[in-house]
Amino acid sequence: MDAMRYRLSSVNFNGTVVIGEGEKDKAPMLFNGEVVGDGTGPNLDIAVDPIDGTRLTALGMNNALSVIAVADGGSMFDPSAVFYMEKLVTGPEAADFVDLRLPVKQNLHLVAKAKGKKINELTVCVLDRPRHAKLIEEIRACGARTRIILDGDVAGAIAACREGTGVDVMLGTGGTPKVLLLPALLKPPGALSRAAWHPPMTPSVRRRSPLGTTLTGSSPLMIWSPAITVSSPQPVLPTASCCAVYGTARTL
Repeated sequence: MDAMRYRLSSVNFNGTVVIGEGEKDKAPMLFNGEVVGDGTGPNLDIAVDPIDGTRLTALGMNNALSVIAVADGGSMFDPSAVFYMEKLVTGPEAADFVDLRLPVKQNLHLVAKAKGKKINELTVCVLDRPRHAKLIEEIRACGARTRIILDGDVAGAIAACREGTGVDVMLGTGGTPKVLLLPALLKPPGALSRAAWHPPMTPSVRRRSPLGTTLTGSSPLMIWSPAITVSSPQPVLPTASCCAVYGTARTL
C-alpha cells in the first residue's frame, strides 16, 4: 500500500480514489475520496486494490495481484455504500445468456449449453469463505465441479473468462473494489462480469448509496453488466473503459 501510494503521488494527474480497501480494512491510506497524483494533468477516477491476496503473498503462493483501474473523472461508479456485492463472471460464449437474478442451477445449465458442455464438465471457481457454503452445495448438487480458492478472487475471475484455465465461471460474494475492477481486467472482449448489491452483513446497518437509496437488508437494489468498450460510460455507471495495471505480488 505504501509503495502504491508513493508511486501514485509522483504521477502527473489529479486523481480521486473512488473506491479502495482503506475504509473496510481501516487502512490509513488509499481510502475512498482520497486525492492522489501531483495535482497536474487530467482529472481521473481510480479504483485500487494494493494486494488482492494478502494471505497468498504472506505464504509465498501464486495469484496475488496488485491492481489499479483508471477512468475519466466523474465517470466511475461508486458502490462504496456497501462493502460486498454478488458477482458472476464468465467468458464471451455465455455472456448473453446468464443472469444473476436466475437460480444458480439455471445459470450453470445456460453456461454449459453455451459452451457446448455437459453440466458435469463445468468447473466453477468459488472463494473459500463460510458465506459460500450453501452456494458450493448448490453447485455440486447440479453436478458441476468446484475449484475452491483460498484468496485472490481477481485472479479467479480472470481465469473464468480465459481459454485453457480449466475454469468456466466464477460465482460468489466479494468486496466491491474487486467488482469494480473486474470489467477493466476481463479479456477477451465480450467476457462478462455481472454484479448486484449484497444486503449488509448486519441487518441494522443503514447507509446511503450514491443513487440516494438507503441500503438495508433488503433484496438487491440494482444489477449492472459492464462490457469492455473503448469509450467512457456516462456518469454514475460502472466504468468499462479502464486501463488496468496488474502484476504478481511477491514477498521480499
